[in-house]
Amino acid sequence: MLTVQNNQQLSTGSTRIKASRLLEEYKKFLSTGNGRYENYLRVAHMFLRHCHENKQGVDEVSFNIYASAQQLKKSMKSILRKFILYCENMGYREFIYDLEKGPASETPLILKFTSSIAHIPTRRNYTYALNNYARWCSDTGKPFLAPESIIQYTESIDGVFTKNRYISIFKSLAKWILERRDSLQASFQYKFSDGDIHMLRDITMLKSFREDANQYYKDAFTDEERDFFLDCCPDSETKLLFSLMAYEALRISEACGMLVSDVNHLRRVIYVKGKGTHNKQAVNFSETSAAYFKEYISEVPLSGPELFPTTGKSKAFKIFKQVLAETGIHKDKRVSPHSLRHTALQLLINKGYPLEYVQRHARHRRIESTMVYISKAVEENYLKGDPRVKPEDTKTSGD
Repeated sequence: MLTVQNNQQLSTGSTRIKASRLLEEYKKFLSTGNGRYENYLRVAHMFLRHCHENKQGVDEVSFNIYASAQQLKKSMKSILRKFILYCENMGYREFIYDLEKGPASETPLILKFTSSIAHIPTRRNYTYALNNYARWCSDTGKPFLAPESIIQYTESIDGVFTKNRYISIFKSLAKWILERRDSLQASFQYKFSDGDIHMLRDITMLKSFREDANQYYKDAFTDEERDFFLDCCPDSETKLLFSLMAYEALRISEACGMLVSDVNHLRRVIYVKGKGTHNKQAVNFSETSAAYFKEYISEVPLSGPELFPTTGKSKAFKIFKQVLAETGIHKDKRVSPHSLRHTALQLLINKGYPLEYVQRHARHRRIESTMVYISKAVEENYLKGDPRVKPEDTKTSGD
C-alpha cells in the first residue's frame, strides 16, 4: 500500500488543487524513491487530461474507465494506480485543470517547427509528441533525426492510432526541415550533411503501422438478447439511449451527444455527427427507437437542446454495466457499450442486408471498416454451408 508522510496527509474531505501543482508534488514524491519516474509523470498527466475532458474526479471509477478505454497493459495500470493511491492518501480527488498539452520545447529546432503551426490545438499536440521523443532520445542516447530511432520509439507506444499519429508528426517535421534546410542552416549555424538529408528523406517515407482488426472486435447480442437488454433498462431515457446504439448503430459518444433537433420523428430519420467529421449524416430511425423516443419525450420535459442533458459517456458506461449484470449476457461474451453498435450491424448482415447497406448504416468511409464488425457473422454464415443450396434440396425422396 502506498503511504505518504503524516504531515502531508489530509485527514478530512477532498482538496481542490491545480493539476500543475499536483504533478509537481507527485514528482517530488517520486524523486524520493529509486529509479526513473518520467513515465509515471507522463501517465499521470494524460490521466488528468482524461478526467478533465470527461468531468471526472481522480478515483477508482475514473481509473477503470480510463484503463478500459485506453486498453492499458498490466504494467501501465500499475503505474497509474500508484498515482491514484497517492491522490487518495493526499485527499486530492478534485482538481483544477491548468495544464497545456506539454510544455514549450527546450529544443530550438522543435520550437521553431511548432511555432510555425497556426492551429493551436495541433501545435500543442505536436509539441507534446516531439518533446516526449526528444526526452527519450536524450535518455537513450539515440540520434534525434534517424528513422531507426523513430521506429524504435514508436514501437514502444501503446495503440496503433497513437503510433501512427507520432509517425505522421515525424514525417511532417522531416518534410518541413527539407523544405527550409538552407534557412535553418543559417539560423542554427549547422550544415546538414548528405547523410542527414538522406535520413530526413527516409523519415518522410516511413509507413504507418497496420491495425489488427481483431482487437477492435466485440461480441454482438442476438435479437433476443438485444430486446431483453433494452427491456431491463431502468427508464425511458436509457432505453432510448441504448436503442440508438443497438438499432441505429451509434457510438456511445454520438448517442450521448444527440440533440432534440437531430430527431425527425415524422420522416423517421435522425442526423448524426460521426467520428472525425463536421457534417451530420441521415440515419434511418427504427420503429423500436421511435417508440422509445415518443415514450421518453412524453415523460421527460426537455427545456434545452440536448436529447440526454444529464447523461454523459461515463454515466452511460456505468448504466450499461449495471444493466448487463442484471441480464447475465456478459457471462459468455466479450462485450462493452460498443457491442451494441456491433449488434446493429451484425444483425443486419444476418437478415440478408447487402454489405453496401450495412456500410452506409454504419457511416463507414471504407468497406474494410465495416468488415471488422461483420467478420464473425460472415464466418458463421460461411460455415453453415453453401448459400446456393436450399433446405428442400437436401431432403431425400422418402421425406
